[in-house]
Amino acid sequence: DTRIKVARLADLTASYDGMNSEKSVLETQRSKLRDQAPEELDIAVSSAAIDRHGVIQNLRSALHTKRVALASLLIENTDAHPDDLEVAVLEADIFQQDRGAASQAKALKRYRSILKANTEMAAARVGLARYFLVFYQQAKAMRELERALSTNPRLVPALSLLAAIHVGNGDYDSAEELIQRALDVNRDDRETRAVQGALAWIRGQKDTYEATEKAVLAYDPHYGRYYLTVSELVGERQRRYDVAAEFARRAIATDPEDGLAYTVLGEALMNLGRTNEAREVFSEGQDKSKRYEDVRRENWLEVLDHLDSFKTIETENFVVRMHPSELEVMRHYLPDLLETSWETLTAKYGFTPSQAAH
Repeated sequence: DTRIKVARLADLTASYDGMNSEKSVLETQRSKLRDQAPEELDIAVSSAAIDRHGVIQNLRSALHTKRVALASLLIENTDAHPDDLEVAVLEADIFQQDRGAASQAKALKRYRSILKANTEMAAARVGLARYFLVFYQQAKAMRELERALSTNPRLVPALSLLAAIHVGNGDYDSAEELIQRALDVNRDDRETRAVQGALAWIRGQKDTYEATEKAVLAYDPHYGRYYLTVSELVGERQRRYDVAAEFARRAIATDPEDGLAYTVLGEALMNLGRTNEAREVFSEGQDKSKRYEDVRRENWLEVLDHLDSFKTIETENFVVRMHPSELEVMRHYLPDLLETSWETLTAKYGFTPSQAAH
């Protein structure tokens, strides 16, 4: 499947003109991969893509599954071409997608270095926005994306990521406008289509959702991130973590090697109070990530370690875990307060959840 994707990229890169040939760079990559991971050679590079643009595109195609070998190659290339900011951004993107705390710090340092050299490097601002979102700094992410779009109003990754934030915030009209702008540039962009699908699902537009799902999977049958985007946005916007968990499982079934899918599923299970299942999923995600860290996953695992000592109080509609030092005080009035809030809020919004809140 990956070879098909690379072949498709090779065909695309053959249509680009005006690129300087970088055969020596390609040969260096081949030699490096042949020594370090011969089974990855055909996946990471293609003999049909020998120009610089083709090399970059093929590196992108294997970004999340082959990041170790590719990161070393990019660092070497960046050192050899310190003024090549496009390659520098790709290097930073690899660190950012690694998702561990150390890698996030490296990505942040590189993005800032790139923007110091060129404040109009919009792609670096998109990467910086993704960094901020890992640490739940949404306002900062939005500022970077808006700044990127002031430089390049047609930058699809910025449009789709900002649209996703607006969906999560309930600003559906702004999200729809951004999605349309992105699709006007690239009708086949998978990230944008995934956000479009999530918005359609949340709005109850079944036909639109199914058409989007069909189009994305027809283009790439193994694009699990489609379901992952829907999972995260449904969980964030609707708090339907049961639905979010279902979509995360679809993402895993579609792309079992995507470590992030296990993190998202684990988060949904945590929000459902199914902590034992969550721990198992997080552990499986560590294996799928080849033991590379994920800031969100590691934080949840630390929470789970602490939860082992917590005590549980159950009421008619709530399951509450609290530290033993708080239990003797809180157990006398918290249950009544929670049940009162349940009655008040369900009456206000005309909706009663089907299961207990954790």
